[in-house]
Amino acid sequence: MSGFIAKMMVILVAWNHGLYTLLFFTIFAAVAALYYYLGPIKTMYWSEPLDESPIRINRVTSGVLIVLMILLVLTGFWAQSMAILVDGATLAYNGVSSATAVVLARL
Repeated sequence: MSGFIAKMMVILVAWNHGLYTLLFFTIFAAVAALYYYLGPIKTMYWSEPLDESPIRINRVTSGVLIVLMILLVLTGFWAQSMAILVDGATLAYNGVSSATAVVLARL
């Protein structure tokens, strides 16, 4: 959903500012991504399986997947607190010191 909203915002800004080249490439990329993602979905739902046996996942992989799912849910609930870290990282990447980044993030 976040990818859709980000693409929609880029499309709206490009349309409002007359950036038709950016608009074309954004829509082209979205259509190409849709085509790319529909292939596996078509295979999952409308093709016969090659192997009927269930997929086995070892304990380490299961543990990593569980931890990642928990982190995904938690970062969704506390997204605003994560914004300070993201803003600081973005400012630090652009050459601003970390102390200045913290001050600017609070503004």
